[in-house]
Amino acid sequence: MKKIIFFTMVISIMFIVSVNAKVGVTVEDHGALPSKFAMEPISESLNTTRYAPWYLMYHLSSEKEKQMGRRAGEGGQIVMTIGSSPINSNLMLMGNDTCGLWRSTDAGQNWYSVNNNVNMWSVVDVKFDPKEENTVYIIQTVYGPSSSTKDKLSQTTLDGVYKSKDAGNTWVQVLEARIAANNDANHLLAFDQTGSLYTLTSEGVMKTTDGGDSWKNLGSVGESNVYDLKVSSDGKTIIAACVDTGINASFDGGVTWQQKNGGLEASANSIAIIPDVKDHWMAAFKGKSVGVYESFDKGSAWTPVNYFSNGKAEPRIIEVAQKNDGSTPTIYLIYSSMSYPLRYSNDLGKTWNTPNVNNQDIFGKGITGYYAEGICVDRKDPNIVYYSFGDIIYKSTNGGADFNYYSSGFSGNYVNNFVFDNEGKIYFAITDKGLAVTTAPYSANQYPTAKMIGSIGRYKSACTVDSIALDPLNPAHIIIGLGTWTEQILSQTFDGGETWTQIQGTEGSAYDTIVFNPNDHNVIYTTNFTSRDKGATWIKNEIKIWDVSKVNPNVLWGKSGKKICRSDDGGKTWIQLRETSDAKAIVADLFDENVAWIGCYDGSVVKMNGKNVVTFGKDSGLKGFDGNAILIQAIAQNPKNPLHLLAGGRCTVAGTKSLGLYETLDGGTTWDVVPGLPSIRTIDTIVFSKNTSEVFLGTYYGTVIYEYNKYHGDGKIDQKQETPVNVDKEAGISVMLNGKKIVFDVAPSLINDRTFVPMRKIFEELGAQVNWDEATSTVTARKDSTVIVLQIDNSNATVDGKTIQLDAAPCVVNDRTLVPIRFIAQSLGLQVEWNGETNVVSIDL
Repeated sequence: MKKIIFFTMVISIMFIVSVNAKVGVTVEDHGALPSKFAMEPISESLNTTRYAPWYLMYHLSSEKEKQMGRRAGEGGQIVMTIGSSPINSNLMLMGNDTCGLWRSTDAGQNWYSVNNNVNMWSVVDVKFDPKEENTVYIIQTVYGPSSSTKDKLSQTTLDGVYKSKDAGNTWVQVLEARIAANNDANHLLAFDQTGSLYTLTSEGVMKTTDGGDSWKNLGSVGESNVYDLKVSSDGKTIIAACVDTGINASFDGGVTWQQKNGGLEASANSIAIIPDVKDHWMAAFKGKSVGVYESFDKGSAWTPVNYFSNGKAEPRIIEVAQKNDGSTPTIYLIYSSMSYPLRYSNDLGKTWNTPNVNNQDIFGKGITGYYAEGICVDRKDPNIVYYSFGDIIYKSTNGGADFNYYSSGFSGNYVNNFVFDNEGKIYFAITDKGLAVTTAPYSANQYPTAKMIGSIGRYKSACTVDSIALDPLNPAHIIIGLGTWTEQILSQTFDGGETWTQIQGTEGSAYDTIVFNPNDHNVIYTTNFTSRDKGATWIKNEIKIWDVSKVNPNVLWGKSGKKICRSDDGGKTWIQLRETSDAKAIVADLFDENVAWIGCYDGSVVKMNGKNVVTFGKDSGLKGFDGNAILIQAIAQNPKNPLHLLAGGRCTVAGTKSLGLYETLDGGTTWDVVPGLPSIRTIDTIVFSKNTSEVFLGTYYGTVIYEYNKYHGDGKIDQKQETPVNVDKEAGISVMLNGKKIVFDVAPSLINDRTFVPMRKIFEELGAQVNWDEATSTVTARKDSTVIVLQIDNSNATVDGKTIQLDAAPCVVNDRTLVPIRFIAQSLGLQVEWNGETNVVSIDL
C-alpha cells in the first residue's frame, strides 16, 4: 500500500502523496568518529590508510608494487558499480557487494571507504546529478536476487535510493523500495534533460521531479530481479530490463507499458540504445534465448549479434560509449562465468576485441576476473574507461584496448584469521582467495608486503581458508581448512606453501579451529577431526571443537545445539554445561582454563565459568544499530590484560553494519564502542598482536588495525597500557639553555634511557614554531628552513622530509606530550651535552 507522508510546517501542513518515500532519513550513529577527532582518510604509506587516530587500514601489496612505489589496494570484493561526475570527472564513487561505498577525488587514483552515517551494505548503482556537481544518488540492495532470500525482501527497510548533497560524504535515504539486483545490474538510475530522476525497482519504475522528496510509481514491469533502465532525454521513452518479463518499454513517459521481446524468452539482463541510428537497440538475453541481439524497430523484432560463447559464459551487461567526434560508438560487452569477461567492439558488434590487462605485478598475481562487474566510461573523454577485473579496478585511456591497475586504497579482502609465526611474519586466511603471508617480519609501524602461497587463489572453485595452524616443530609444515564458506577439507604443505595436498577423509563443515597441542605435538585438534599421531590418522569429533584452552590444552570448548560443551581430556569425553542464545563465537579465556567467552546471535556476550553464566547485553553497553541486534561473532582477550576484551560482529539484517568494535576494560561489566571504524563496520575476526599494542581486525572491507594505546576515549588509556612506559620521575633531570635552567610544568623524564621533555615548552624555548594536530596526534615544528614532524607512539620522525628512527617514541605523560630533547636540539643544529653525574642536559644556541 502506498505510504502517505505528512510534513508539519511552522504554520501550515503540506500534504504530499509519495510512494514509499523516506525523506531525509538518518540514524543516530554511535560508531561515528567524535567531532574532535573527525578527519579525512590519510595515506600514511604505500600500503596503509589512516581512518582515525587509532584505526589504520592495512592494504596487502606485492613486493613488486613496493619497488614501483605504487600505493597498494588489493580489492577483494565484487565491484557492483563505478560512477564519475559528468561535471567533475575527478569525483568518483564505487559500490561493492558487501563492503559498501568508496570515494575518489582524483579520478580513481586513490580510493577511500566512505564513513557514511547510514546502514550501508551492497551498492549496485551510482548516478551523479548532471546539473549539480555535489549531488549524487546511489541504490542499495541488501538481500539481492537470490531465490532463497527473495521472500525476505519485505523484512528490510534498507533497500532503496540514497542521496548525498556533499559529493558522497554523507547520505540520507530518500526512497524505500524493494530492489532485487546484483552485480549483473548495470543502470537502475537515470536522469532526463529536465533533471527528473527515474529508478527501476522490484515494485515498478519510480520517478521524482523534486530530488527525491516525493516519488510517483510509473507502473510495474516485473516483480523479481531488475537489471537495466534507460530513459530518453525528453523522458518519453523508458526501457527496463527484468529477469521475469524481459524488455519493457513505455513511449509516453510511463503512462502505458508493453513488452518488447520480439518472440524471445522474456528474460533480459541489459538494454542499450545505440546513438545516431534510428530506433537501434541492443540487448543481452538469458535463459533459453541467451545471447546478444539487436533491434531496429524498438524491440518488435530481434536478430542475433555475433558474440563469444563457450557454453558456460553468458553476456550480462552492454555499455555504449558515444564518441565526441560523432564516429561509431564503442560497445562494451561484459560476460559472467569466464576469465577476462570484458570485450569491446568498434563496429557495432560485428567483431569483438579482448583488452590487454596488466595484472602481473599486483598482489594476487594472475587474477583475471570471472563475474560481470562495474564499468564506467568518462562522459567527457570516452577513451577513459574503468572496469573491475576480479574485484580490482583497472583504467584504460585508449577506449578499452589496454587496462592498468587503478585500485589504490581499495581493500576488500575478508580475512577469517591472522596467525603470527615465531619470526614475526603474518599469515592471512582469506575468504575466496586462499592463504597469504607477509614477505618479512612485522613490527609496529612497519607493515610488510605479502604474497599468496601456492596455487590456491581466486576462482579455483573452492578457495576459502578459515583457519591456519603452524607446526611448532616444523615451520614449513602448515595445515589449513580449504574449500567453500560451508564445506572444507584439511590441506597441508611441508614446504612453506609451494605445494599442497589434501588430507583425504577430513571433508566436513568449515574449519574454524586448527590447533597443534603445545604440550603434545602428536595431537592436532580441528573443528571436525582430531589426530593423535601427528596427522597420520584422523578421528571424527563427537562435538565440534570451537576453541582450545591456552592454559591447559586438554581443555576444549564446543557446543551441541544451543548448549555449550567442554572436554577436560582432549575431546575423549564431553560434558554439557549451560544453554545460551545461539553461539556464534566461543573463545577460551587466556588466563583461566575453566572460563570461556561466548558471542551470541542476540547480541550478548556470555562469560561461562563451569555452569555459572554471566550475560552482558544492552544494559552493559552492547547496543545494536538502528534498532537491530548485533550478532557477536568475534571476541578476543588481551594476552597481557585479562580484563581487556574486544568484541565485534554484524547486524542481523543480512549482515549489514554494526556499531563497530566493542571494548571492555573491566572484564565485561561495561562495554563501549570504539568509534571511527570505516565503512560498514562488520567484524568477523579479532586477533591481538603478539608484540605490539595493536589488534588486527578482519572486516568485510579489508584488514583494519586498532592501535588501542592511541585511543584516549573516556580516559581509558592508562588502563589499556599493557606495558607501562619506563618513566623515572625521580631522576631529577635539569635542562639548561645557555646556562639558564628551563622550568617545565611536567618534569623531564627518562624513557628508555632517553631524556624526554614537554613538547611545546622546549620548542618555544628553542625559538621554533610548533603546531599540534589532535586528529592525528602529530607535532610539526618549524625553525628557519628546518621542519620536524613527530607523532605520538611512532618511533619514526622526519626532518626536512627525511625519516629518522628514534630510540623511543613521543608519548603522553600527565596530559603532556613529551619529546626526546637530544633529537630535537640536534635536528635544529644545536649542541647538546649530558652530565651523568649531575643529571643536567646543556644546550647552547
